[in-house]
Formats: sequence, structure tokens, C-alpha cells
Amino acid sequence: MKMIWIFVVFAVLGSIGIVAPLTFAQEIIEPEIKPDVYDIGILLTNIGEIDTKSGAYELTFWVTISSDDVDFLKNPPPKEMDFTNGENINITGESISPHFYKSKINGIFYNDMNFQNYPFEKMNLVIHMEPFFPLASDKLVFTVHDEFSGKVDSNSLSVPGWILGEMSFDVTTSDSPWGSFSHIEADLPIGTSPLSAFLKKIFPIMILVGFAYATFWMSTRNTSDRIAILTGSLISAIFFHSIFLLGELPPLGYLTLADKIMMSAYGFFVITLIAILIHRHRLEISPDDYTITLGNNLDKKFRILAPIISIMIFLAVYQI
Repeated sequence: MKMIWIFVVFAVLGSIGIVAPLTFAQEIIEPEIKPDVYDIGILLTNIGEIDTKSGAYELTFWVTISSDDVDFLKNPPPKEMDFTNGENINITGESISPHFYKSKINGIFYNDMNFQNYPFEKMNLVIHMEPFFPLASDKLVFTVHDEFSGKVDSNSLSVPGWILGEMSFDVTTSDSPWGSFSHIEADLPIGTSPLSAFLKKIFPIMILVGFAYATFWMSTRNTSDRIAILTGSLISAIFFHSIFLLGELPPLGYLTLADKIMMSAYGFFVITLIAILIHRHRLEISPDDYTITLGNNLDKKFRILAPIISIMIFLAVYQI
């Protein structure tokens, strides 16, 4: 009987000795594989033609990739990146070392343009870059290398008619049906010179409106001359608006600041025309009773009324 109990005890202890290591082995957690980290630098070197109608712009820049943990000679970075808002990408000047890679990129990029403040508009020249599948965010992560990012000296990088701002960089994660990818965005704000835009695109309209306003100081009996001046100013304004101002823009579904200023100017021309028609109507009905003094008094009222109505029209359409 004692032998049986001794056998049972040894059997239990033996089973514990076998199961325990198996249980312990099952509890071992495999080490987590961390994604590679690339320090990305984007150095803008040249800006080509900017097509405001299509939102396209040509850019040339250096892309640098550095990593202290990855040996690029053994595990090279991808030869191509996905520039999600670019096309016709050309890669030149490639160079690689154990922990550093660089290449020169040239291509056409696109971004939505907002012309609501035209002709004082501001735009953003944006570069979007992320790796191709299968290098999802669980395998590759981007960070910004500040030392190798930005734009070259402003003396060698300029765009006629535009003022360049400071570049900014942001790293996010973009989601797609086949995975999430580390995404880097480089943003260069540009804008027109306020003084240049005013002199080229606003001041001519003010001159034409000034011609129409000057008719209020002409003789009330020279309505033909006043109509001739007003007609010439109005036709010039329409031509300037439709050919020069709208000719620089793509078809838009909203009014720009220039459109609102032109609507105000058209309102001024209409008020000026109404004053001339009143003069002519009174001269035809009762030329003897309608004296120059009465005509001058009417012009004095319209000198005040026309600018006020024009400003009111601008304020009304400005909210649109």
C-alpha cells in the first residue's frame, strides 16, 4: 500500500515538472519589432512656373534620409517615394552611405488654390510624401530633420511677382484601405506684393471711376460729352475686368475681392448714368426752367450719393 502511495506522489510531481515548463514557455511573449525611423529632410532649391489656373507648380528639391540605427548599405531605403500630389517625378543626384541617403527631385505638384482675396491672394506650395506599400507605419516611421530642411538662400530662390514665406513641416499618418503610412508634408506659403497688386489691379479701376466722378463737375447742358466719358470709362472697366483680371483665374464658383470691387465700380457708373439721364430729361421737358444752378445742385447731391451707394454695394457683396 505504501508503495502505491509513493508511486502516486512521484507521478504527480513528475507531471508538475513537465507541465510547468510548458506553461512557462507559453507565457513567453515574443519581442516587439519596432519600425525603422527615417529622419527626412526636404531642401527646396528652385521654383519653376506657377500655373494659377490649374493649381500646378514646378519644384526642385533635395530629399535626404538619415538614420543612426539602419545601415543603408545593407538595408537601403526605398528608391522611390510616393509624392501623392505630384507627377512627372524625376530623380537624379543619388548618393548613399551607411547612414545617409540623398537624391534630387524635380516634378510638377498640385494644390488647391484659394482666390477669394484676389488680387491679394496667398497660396501654399505643398509637397506630400510617404512610402509605398508595404512600408506601412508599423515598418517605417518618418521624422523631420530640421537641419536639412527648408529652402536655400532667398537670393538664389525667387519667383517673379511672389513673396516667399517660411517653410513648415509636419508629420502625420495617412490611412488607406491597405494600411496606414507615415506622411510628411512640406508647406511653403507665397503671396503677392500688396503694393504691386494694388497698383496693377486696383488703381486702374480707381482711375476709371475717377473719370466718371469728374463728370459731376461738367456743365449740365453738355450731357453728350458726359455720356461719352462715362461710356468710355465703363467699356474700359468691363474690358479690364473680363480680360485682365478674370483672365488670370480659373473658372470659379465664388466672387473674388476683385469681383466685389468691380461690382462696386459698376454701381458707381450706374449712379453716374442716372444723374446724366435726369439732366437730359429735364432739359428736354423744360429747357428754360431747368437752370444751370438747379443742375449744379443736383450734381452736388450725386457727388455725395454715388460714393455712398458704391460703398454700400461693396459692403453688401463683401459678405458673399
